[in-house]
Amino acid sequence: MTPGGCAVLRGTSLSEVGLAVSYFAGQKKMFFLAAGPLTDKITWAEGNKYTFRLRPSTAMQTAMLMPAAKSANAKKWALVYPSSEYGQAAASAFKELMKKAQPEVEFVTEQPVALGKLYAGAGTEAIGETKPHPIFNAPFGPGPASFRRRGLARSCCRGPAG
Repeated sequence: MTPGGCAVLRGTSLSEVGLAVSYFAGQKKMFFLAAGPLTDKITWAEGNKYTFRLRPSTAMQTAMLMPAAKSANAKKWALVYPSSEYGQAAASAFKELMKKAQPEVEFVTEQPVALGKLYAGAGTEAIGETKPHPIFNAPFGPGPASFRRRGLARSCCRGPAG
């Protein structure tokens, strides 16, 4: 137990906060159970022997999408993701895995968005101009549902089945 009486650190949700708490845990030699952060850095590049995660990492979750992404056999992708540690890591992992699976793939547009600021109208219009098929969409919260509805209403975002 530390002098302050804390034996265990747990929780956090956002990856940025998890990284800060992980750093603190390493400095103080305290066990930290990261319940929410998805960034791979928390246990890999910037990890320490005191930090453990409960959930699959960003790379693991992105890898789970690969069979479906490869089966789309798409040449032009758009990416929409939060402008956060999680979002940047998800987009980076997706691009790396897709390039390995399909070297000819092209990423025609990327839209990093502030947390909670995914605007369906402007976002789908900008993406539609690049004529991608399909879209890698990593944001969370209420925005992605309206973004999907708006995108499906546009013929450019429906995919080959229309």
